[in-house]
Amino acid sequence: MVDPCFGVDHYNRAKVLSESKTTAYNILTILFGKPGCFPSIPQIGMDIKQYLYAFEDSFDCEAIKAILASQCSDFVENIRDGTFNVYQDRYNGQPMLVFSIPIFVSGNESEIVLGVTTTASGELIFNYTFEKNQYI
Repeated sequence: MVDPCFGVDHYNRAKVLSESKTTAYNILTILFGKPGCFPSIPQIGMDIKQYLYAFEDSFDCEAIKAILASQCSDFVENIRDGTFNVYQDRYNGQPMLVFSIPIFVSGNESEIVLGVTTTASGELIFNYTFEKNQYI
C-alpha cells in the first residue's frame, strides 16, 4: 500500500509515500479532518483541535480513543486491533495529545506514536514516529 503525493523524487519520478507514511497520513486525516470532510465517508473526521481547546476542562481520553478506533476501522486498513493508547501531556507549556497506535506495515507489527499540540499563538502542530520496527 503506497500513495502518490505531489512532487517528484531525486530521480525526477513521481513521488510516492511508503506504507508507513501512508498510514500516518491517513490517521492525520482522521484527526485533523472535520466530520464530513470526505463526502463518500461522512463519518470520517474528528476535528482534534476542538479537544485541545477543551483540554483544561472535562477531558476524556477514553472517548477520544473510542472515536479514533471507530474511524480507523472504517478508513485505515492496517491498524492492528484498536488497542490504542491516548493520553494528555504538556509540551512547551501547551496541552498535547499523544496517540500510540499499533499497526501492521509490510506484514510486520509496529506502532505509530503521534503527538498533537498547539503553539502559543494557537497554531496546530504535530509530529510522529514509528516504534518497534527497524524496517520502516
